[in-house]
Amino acid sequence: MLKAKPWVGILGALAYGYASYNGIIMEVGHITKFATMGYAPMVLAGLLLLANKNYVWGFLLTLISTTLLFIQNHAQMVYYLFIIILCFGAAFLYQSIKEKQLAHFGKTIGLAVVASAIGIMAYAGILLPTNEYGKETMRGGRSELTLDKEKDSKENKTEGGLDKDYAFMWSYGKMETFTIDISDITPTTANITLCWENTKVSLNVVADIDAKIMKSIESNVMKDNRPYYSAASYYYENGKDLIKAAEWVDKAVAANPKAYWVVLLKAKIQAKQGDKKAAITTLEQVIVLATEDKDDAYVKQAKDMIATLKK
Repeated sequence: MLKAKPWVGILGALAYGYASYNGIIMEVGHITKFATMGYAPMVLAGLLLLANKNYVWGFLLTLISTTLLFIQNHAQMVYYLFIIILCFGAAFLYQSIKEKQLAHFGKTIGLAVVASAIGIMAYAGILLPTNEYGKETMRGGRSELTLDKEKDSKENKTEGGLDKDYAFMWSYGKMETFTIDISDITPTTANITLCWENTKVSLNVVADIDAKIMKSIESNVMKDNRPYYSAASYYYENGKDLIKAAEWVDKAVAANPKAYWVVLLKAKIQAKQGDKKAAITTLEQVIVLATEDKDDAYVKQAKDMIATLKK
C-alpha cells in the first residue's frame, strides 16, 4: 500500500512487533492493550486502501480490523489511534482539495464510517454493559467507595470521575519524560533540544564538512573512476554550480544509461535550471526505465514531478 520495498516493510513490522515496550506490557498483564496495538496498523492499512481508491478491499479490511480492534475493549488505545486517524484525515482532506478530488474524499470517509460503525455494533455486547455499570463505579463518579472522605477535597476531585491524585498515581514522573528532539536538520547543521522537568537545553550542532567534500569532489573528478553522480547530487542539493552539476550528471547517465535514479537527478537539475520542457522529457525516460525495473516508487515520483511542472 505504501509501495515500499518488501524488506523495508518486514523491518518495520519486526521493529513494531518486537519493541521492548511490548514485552513489558505483556509481562504485567496488559494483554488487551497489546492486542489493540497489534490491530491498529491493520485499521490504518484499510484506510490507506480506501484512500488509494481500492474501495472493496479497503472497506472489507477496515470492517474486519475495526471489529477486532473494538472487541479488545481497550478504549484508551482506540482513543490514541483515533488521534492518528484524525491527522491522516486532515492530510487526506488537504490533498483532496489540492487535487480537486472531494468526491473521492467523501466516498472514502463514508465507507470508513460505515465499516467502523458495523465494528462498533459488533462490540455493543461489551460496550453497553460496561457503560451501564461504569456509572456506578469510581470512574463514573457515583460510587460510595472512597479512599478517605475527610482527606479528599474539592480541589482533588474531577467532575463526575476519579480523584486527580488517584488518576495520576501511575503517570510517569517528570524526570521520566526526558525528551530528546532533533530538528531543523540540514546536510551540515541540526538543532538538538533536551527537555526534562522544568528545564530545556538547546544545542546547535554544526559539521563543517562542506570544504572537505568540495575538495574531495574536485580531486576525484579528475581521476579515472569519477564519482559524477555523487558530485552532481551534492551540487544540486546544496545550491552549488548547476552548470557543473548538469555536466556531471550527463556523464553519469552516459556511463549507466539504465540507472533511472541518475536520470531522475538529471530531471531535477533541469527543473531547477528552469528548463521545464527538458525536465518533463527526462522524467518520461525515468518512467519507462523504472517501469521496466518494476520500481513503482520512482514511477510515482516521476509522475508527481511531471504534474507539478505542468502547473
